[in-house]
Amino acid sequence: AEARVILARVVIGEDGGEDAISVFRSVKANQDGAYSFPNVPPGNYKLVAVPEDDVDLVLQRSGLTEYEDVLKSVEIHAGDKVPLDLERRTAADK
Repeated sequence: AEARVILARVVIGEDGGEDAISVFRSVKANQDGAYSFPNVPPGNYKLVAVPEDDVDLVLQRSGLTEYEDVLKSVEIHAGDKVPLDLERRTAADK
């Protein structure tokens, strides 16, 4: 049987502290799960991988709170290339 490829969208949001994550942008991960956010300004961010079907939920205000258990924090400095593995799940899996 052929393996089914599950595509995800990776969402990055600025981490403004407790309950203050604002979505910065999202990109589609490729079939290998690789993704890239070019030209991200220095700062603290949260990242999460979600199925394409959940993108609308995540882009709503406080949408990232549905994924708190799999959010990853990262601090970006000028010129950084930060590899970060993410766990993907649906909001329904919670």
